Amino acid sequence: MEQIISKLSEIENMAGQIMEEAQNKKKELSQQYQEQCREYDRQAQAQAEEKIRQIRVQLEHNQKTQLAELKERTQEGFAQMEDYYEEQHQRLARQIYEKIIQA
Repeated sequence: MEQIISKLSEIENMAGQIMEEAQNKKKELSQQYQEQCREYDRQAQAQAEEKIRQIRVQLEHNQKTQLAELKERTQEGFAQMEDYYEEQHQRLARQIYEKIIQA
């Protein structure tokens, strides 16, 4: 009987050690999982920041391009108005003068 109690005690001790090892392994795995989650979050944040930076650079480039095109079109418009004035100002002045005289 003593031998059975001794074996049961030994089994109980081994079970306790197994449970303790399982708890330690569980803690270790939990820490690894948390670290992996933090690393994933860091990578996701870095990727998001890089994507935002790329979009910002592209938007700035587009804005500069559009502004340059607008300046060019505006200058062309002014040049056309200047040319029209230079070509037509005598005729326009004459028409205005004739309307004033006829009135």
